[in-house]
Amino acid sequence: MVMCSQLLKKVPMFQNREETFINDVLLKLHYEVFQEGDVIVRQNVPGDRMFFIDHGEALMETESYERELCDGDFFGETCVLTKGKHLATVKALTDCQCFSLSWDDFQEALRGFPDIKKDLEKIILVSSDGHLDGYGMFNEEFCTLIKVEHFSNSEMDYVEMFSLLIPHLSAARKDLNI
Repeated sequence: MVMCSQLLKKVPMFQNREETFINDVLLKLHYEVFQEGDVIVRQNVPGDRMFFIDHGEALMETESYERELCDGDFFGETCVLTKGKHLATVKALTDCQCFSLSWDDFQEALRGFPDIKKDLEKIILVSSDGHLDGYGMFNEEFCTLIKVEHFSNSEMDYVEMFSLLIPHLSAARKDLNI
């Protein structure tokens, strides 16, 4: 459980959170194994969970971006927040031992921590027509989450990242009742 706690705390949305919340989330993690060559998630396919790589290597890729992931890396956090589509395809380069957190389990954990839920809701405020509130700009916390998706180290600029995210976030308000 200590190792999983370290994996969780690498994700900005779990950093500086109450230990009881972290422990509740830890109890909801599921262990999954993917074999070399398995596609773990596929870009533009709806997703409902995020992954933490405990051991192994994977390749995250879009049409214009590629990055290798390894022990301690994570992906799919926008899906655990929004149940939106995956922003990239992730394929196992080696056998991968992962932990996953589903949207349903995450929502269950958040029920006991309304302040944390409210804080996360601020990150994904989207108007009913699918456009971002406030001149189409993400707040600083959301930009941090985008960096978590590993696009910040690429040549992809923020405008391109935002254009990828906007279609995937329209269900967020409905799912979070905001």
